[in-house]
Amino acid sequence: MKKSLRGWLCAASALILVFSAALLNGCSGLVTANETTAHPAIQVNPTNVNFGSAIVGKKISQSVSVANTGNTSVNISQASVSNSQFSVSGLAMPLSLPAGQSSSFQVSFNPNASGSVTGILTLATATGISSEQVALSGTATQAPQQITVNPTSLSLGTVTVGSTGKGTATISNVGGSSLTISLISVSAGPFGVSGIATPATIAPGTSSTL
Repeated sequence: MKKSLRGWLCAASALILVFSAALLNGCSGLVTANETTAHPAIQVNPTNVNFGSAIVGKKISQSVSVANTGNTSVNISQASVSNSQFSVSGLAMPLSLPAGQSSSFQVSFNPNASGSVTGILTLATATGISSEQVALSGTATQAPQQITVNPTSLSLGTVTVGSTGKGTATISNVGGSSLTISLISVSAGPFGVSGIATPATIAPGTSSTL
């Protein structure tokens, strides 16, 4: 009787140990299955930046943002553009960006010649994770010709008959391209103009005196 009871207890204990081991193994599997794998990813918005029309030599900018769309923090370490007429500013690198967060920066277009201009912007993390390519585009036009005369009113004072009174005026090119002065005229005598031989070319930002 005692031996039978002892055998039964031993069998029960062995069964409990096997069950406990199986239970622990199952829990271990659950813990392993619930572990999260790091998945770094970044995205730039918008994915297409069109600057429209811009005057040659005049910089225009648009706001762009980069978001951490992964589940782990990233360090953005590089911003590259394929065309030097586009540039990036306001993005201090390396930029630490937690998961789910975003940061804004500026993309600028500063054309140096007329015509259609395109480029590609790409951001990358310190571990080599890159954003999708962002298409950049814009159309550059030459600034219109614009001339000014200063002063707009000129008094020569009192002049004795037979004598000549003189004053000066400045012609300036305040446009974005060279202009050619082909004719200078006055509406009636006894006024005349001297000091500039026509045709005369005035470059942007320069002036000539008559």
